[in-house]
Amino acid sequence: LAAKKLQTLPSECLVVEDSPNGVKAAHLAGMSCIGFAPEKNHHDISHATWIMKSFGEFDFKLFNF
Repeated sequence: LAAKKLQTLPSECLVVEDSPNGVKAAHLAGMSCIGFAPEKNHHDISHATWIMKSFGEFDFKLFNF
């Protein structure tokens, strides 16, 4: 639904999630997913495409935007 509202393909979307179900939903929708796992997050999001512990780690150069 989000990709449709943005008028783009799911494969062109990037989701940031901190929950296992959110990561799973992103993958089922055909979207890449950054798992946000700060120190206080104890959820297993190891199935995310990438995992970050802080937003300071985010680097746009890693993505083809």
